[in-house]
Amino acid sequence: MRSKDALLGTDLNGFDSPRVITEPPKAARAYDVERRDVDRLLAQAHNQNEILVTALHEAREQITALKEEVDKLCAPPSTYGVYLAANEDNTVTILSQGRKVKVNLHPSIKPENLKRPKT
Repeated sequence: MRSKDALLGTDLNGFDSPRVITEPPKAARAYDVERRDVDRLLAQAHNQNEILVTALHEAREQITALKEEVDKLCAPPSTYGVYLAANEDNTVTILSQGRKVKVNLHPSIKPENLKRPKT
């Protein structure tokens, strides 16, 4: 039976040769190579992800700007008219593009606050 020092490796007299590992086992080397490859692929994926995130933010900004432009282009034309008279059904008559038109007023506008223009 070996002594405690021989089992723990502190008694070098019980061994024929010193315990020096000169080269890691093949499985450990293969693992290190594979781990480096996976780390490289992970770094590439992270960089690609950053590029895609930046592109996504830019695309969202462009979509928002285009949506605002489309909304402006789809808005009905602003038509102006001259106030002529108030009607009993809370509408007013205006003169727009040479025609008399009966229109509703916005709820915040009171018909009694409107005045006919001087002719």
